[in-house]
Amino acid sequence: MNYTDPDHTDTNTSDTPNTAAEQRTAETHKNSRLALSIAFLALFFTVLGITVGYKHWLRIHDKAKLALTEIQSLQQQLEQTANKAHVETLREYFEETSSAAEQRLASSLQELDQIREKTAYSAKTVTDQIAELTLQQQIKTSDHNPLPLLSEIRFLLETAQRRLNMNYDKKSALALLEEADQLLIQLGSPQWLPVREKLAEDIARLQQFPLPDIEKLSNRITKLENAIKPLAQIEKELPNSKEISLFEIEETNSFPGKVKKYLNESITIRKQTDPPRYVLDKSNKERIDLLLKLRLESLRLLLMQRHNKAYHEHIKKLEDMLNTYYAPSVAKPWIADLQQLDMQNLAPPLPTISTALDQFVTLLSEHSPQGGKPQ
Repeated sequence: MNYTDPDHTDTNTSDTPNTAAEQRTAETHKNSRLALSIAFLALFFTVLGITVGYKHWLRIHDKAKLALTEIQSLQQQLEQTANKAHVETLREYFEETSSAAEQRLASSLQELDQIREKTAYSAKTVTDQIAELTLQQQIKTSDHNPLPLLSEIRFLLETAQRRLNMNYDKKSALALLEEADQLLIQLGSPQWLPVREKLAEDIARLQQFPLPDIEKLSNRITKLENAIKPLAQIEKELPNSKEISLFEIEETNSFPGKVKKYLNESITIRKQTDPPRYVLDKSNKERIDLLLKLRLESLRLLLMQRHNKAYHEHIKKLEDMLNTYYAPSVAKPWIADLQQLDMQNLAPPLPTISTALDQFVTLLSEHSPQGGKPQ
């Protein structure tokens, strides 16, 4: 019979379960440490791979950047080479052209010198012939009294100067100067040859002087007066309007669409696209038309009298009236005509035609009509 002490504990039986749990815990810790080590190792290799890849990318990027720089440098060199070749071609062409131009210029200058020498010789020959003819004429007219001719020559020269300075009468001034030259030829005295030389210079200077053609400008004003239409007629023509539809049609097959189409075709509506600044009634339009005609006639009168300042001021007033009461598209051609008239200078600086008169008065005071001392 076996007797068991209840207070007695079996040591072997109680230690076995605890030892197994501890072993399992130890193995778990060991496995955890191993997994953690593997994870760290994997992370290390990942970071290492990323670092190596980034460095490799940087190296490739630097090489690509360097290659791009070299390409740009090569492009610049090619452009410079092309530009140099172009410049060189242009330089050669310019040298050839300049050489040819210099040759042509030298040839032209040589021809000009020859022409100048021929002209000078011809002028000297003509002058000598004039002097000789004048001497012969003096022998024939030695018995005549030159005082009437001298007085008439002076009167012609002074009148020509007054006609030009006061009336801008170029045609009459030229005729008077030419008549004075004919009288000097009839006088037949060599002492008046310097006067004829100065007179030829005055005539040539006056012939080259561009004077406005008053008759032509007056005809342009008449043409403009006939072109400007009355305000009422402009309104009836409606040149600055466009047709608009009464309805917008979206569906033409429907009944409302057909009705809208019929109304659009039956009713014509015009919209003013370029209206004038002021809309006038009939009486005011007639007054404006009359005022325009009066101002155009006043412009013609100022033109005839050569009042240059008032002439240009009057043109500005006419432009303001057209811009105010007419649509811009309608008044545009008329304003262009007024601007052409405004470009004319009715009182340009006159040329000097008194050199012959001054020379004549000087010689007249130095010599008597018979060639002796002054009386």
